Amino acid sequence: MRAKTGRFGWMTLKIDLAKAYDRIQWIFVRDTLVAAKVPQEFIELTMSCITTASMQIQWNGGLTEEFRPSRGLRQGCPLSPYIFKLCMERIGKLVEATVAREDWKPILLSQRGPLLSHLFFADDLIFFGVSSMELVQVISQCLREFGAASGQQVSRPKSRVFFSQNVIAADVARLSATLDIPETKNFGRYLGVPVIHDPVTKDTYTELIDRIDARLASN
Repeated sequence: MRAKTGRFGWMTLKIDLAKAYDRIQWIFVRDTLVAAKVPQEFIELTMSCITTASMQIQWNGGLTEEFRPSRGLRQGCPLSPYIFKLCMERIGKLVEATVAREDWKPILLSQRGPLLSHLFFADDLIFFGVSSMELVQVISQCLREFGAASGQQVSRPKSRVFFSQNVIAADVARLSATLDIPETKNFGRYLGVPVIHDPVTKDTYTELIDRIDARLASN
């Protein structure tokens, strides 16, 4: 994308979900397990593990009375990452459906390469497509549908949109404003590693190597 030329520009949206584990609706979890054709007995066992959680808050040196949440997954529970991953597959299916209808135009990194519309890692969503108002509206609709069903909410101040170099400034401003997501020239770090926007050289990972060396030296 850094070196993209030609008539059509590209855009990449990195979507941040606000308190993703805490917001997910239990009815959405159940529907997801049903859609994944998980055996009914295991669904009931799983939902029992999720819905029987209770909490207390430490207040002025003491604990409040127990109360039960009405949504969310417990972080630290071994089941939670797998359940959450299944739930996030639901928005992946929405994207795939719009691509199949040709409403979503993905990017193509090479003539023989695969179409690229989205990449997910846990609650981090990255969308790719041709920079156009039509696609902005399609992406917004997918996020609205998924949010209404799952309880998830986009943290727009923490989300970012990146445009290829051949998108003119006026279109960058218009599309970014429509998305209500700030434009960026650099995604910074992801999982502690720099997202590379320039040609990779031997110095690219110097900082990472230095950190590993320091950690090994301290053990």
